[in-house]
Amino acid sequence: MKKLLCLVLLFAFPLAAQEKPKRRVADKRFWTVALTIVATTVFDVESTKRGLRNGRFETNPIFGRNPSRVRLYTITGISAGVMVYLSWRWKKQDMMAREGWERRFDTTYRGERVWEEPRPSWHIPGIIYSSITGGAGTYNLSRTQRK
Repeated sequence: MKKLLCLVLLFAFPLAAQEKPKRRVADKRFWTVALTIVATTVFDVESTKRGLRNGRFETNPIFGRNPSRVRLYTITGISAGVMVYLSWRWKKQDMMAREGWERRFDTTYRGERVWEEPRPSWHIPGIIYSSITGGAGTYNLSRTQRK
């Protein structure tokens, strides 16, 4: 009987110690925003190259008057990478604030408690960046006439 009781207790403690699974920062919503950032960046670069082939010139002083594809992808790739990283970091901070809000009445929680419900805003900079690059790409295509 003692062996049976020990087995029951042995299997009961790990079940009681389990916590709810951790939320992932890089979920479907994050990857949707990240892929939108990358896709609109590629769209902007390719429409710029199309305009350059058809006699137009680049007006952005960072790129120069007639930039190569490598230069365009390097500069815009860095800015897109920074935006994806900042989105990931802001989402992580929003999730930590949400966790602090969910544990606002838990006396055993040692982290910082947030008393006002946080509003997740991590996706807004990515949407703004995608709107700018998508708008630039659309503008490039609208001003380009094939010869």
